[in-house]
Amino acid sequence: MANKKGNAAIVVIIVIGGLIGLLFLLNHLVFFANNFVRECSDSLECAENQYCGADFECHEYPVTYNTTVEQYYSYNFIGPAIILALALVVCAFILKKKQDKKKVSSTSYYEQQNEQPYQNH
Repeated sequence: MANKKGNAAIVVIIVIGGLIGLLFLLNHLVFFANNFVRECSDSLECAENQYCGADFECHEYPVTYNTTVEQYYSYNFIGPAIILALALVVCAFILKKKQDKKKVSSTSYYEQQNEQPYQNH
């Protein structure tokens, strides 16, 4: 006598394996069918003014208009150089006047008296 429960388990495993194999084959058949239906798989397969899109069809390149903006740049630095030079000269005069005031104010009263010529009374 054969074990009927053991035979049933083997049959179920074989059927499930067959279904998985069938789904695997069907998946690959669909994949290969899609590859054969494609118009292109690379941009080299399209014309010069076309590219291969994500939908595997050749598409025309979009026309882009390049606008060139020409700007005139003036690199004339004479004006700013003159302004900086004048500012430096004015700063030098201001600092010189401040130093002259400090020299006069730093001398003491005694030194100022001694600078005057000696007078006999």
